[in-house]
Amino acid sequence: MAPSLFSSKTKLGSPGPVHKLFTRDSHNFKFHRLPTIDVDAPDCGPSGQVGNLNNIAAAETPAKLFPKLAWHFEDEDDDDVLQTMRMIKEYLIVVEDLDGAKFPPSPRAIGIYFVIPPEKTTISAEDLVKTKKGRFERVRVAERNLVGGFKYGDLDGQVWRPPKSMHRIHFQVMALSRTVDSGSLSEFPTINSFYGEVEGAVLGWGEWVGIYEKKTT
Repeated sequence: MAPSLFSSKTKLGSPGPVHKLFTRDSHNFKFHRLPTIDVDAPDCGPSGQVGNLNNIAAAETPAKLFPKLAWHFEDEDDDDVLQTMRMIKEYLIVVEDLDGAKFPPSPRAIGIYFVIPPEKTTISAEDLVKTKKGRFERVRVAERNLVGGFKYGDLDGQVWRPPKSMHRIHFQVMALSRTVDSGSLSEFPTINSFYGEVEGAVLGWGEWVGIYEKKTT
């Protein structure tokens, strides 16, 4: 299972503000302190391993730098887990850079993906392709669709923003008992828009932590 609190000191220095990550910094997770969803990145190796994202760092475009993720609930044969899984309406993925902001230290959202259907339990770079582009790449939320069959949060018009130096990236997968109300979101939703959307709807979560350093070729 992927570590729930990757805070070991590495050459990156301080453990970082793990407690401020989306899955830690909200009362929505008070009944879900520990992860119950296993998240793997088969092309990159174990969670938290230094350099594991470098396996895909020779990609020709930023979108290709997104690792393939796959997830499933632990103990799926357990009756309680099966009942929980039947309640899933969608998945939400929040990708945060633990070393994204230094003053004050705070995670930075570099990817937000929502209305992921419950039958979809994998995501890869091939999913993160826009179906429509707008002026200056600023697409309104109603039209912010990806070929993977879900939507993306606004990151200055980008689908995701891989870091440009060695950082710890938390890929957080959440199962929700209701769908995110796209109609209630602002036209350009940011990470703060989703705290209210998951209130009372979290059924479980898990994460995979990648140590990423962009390589030049």
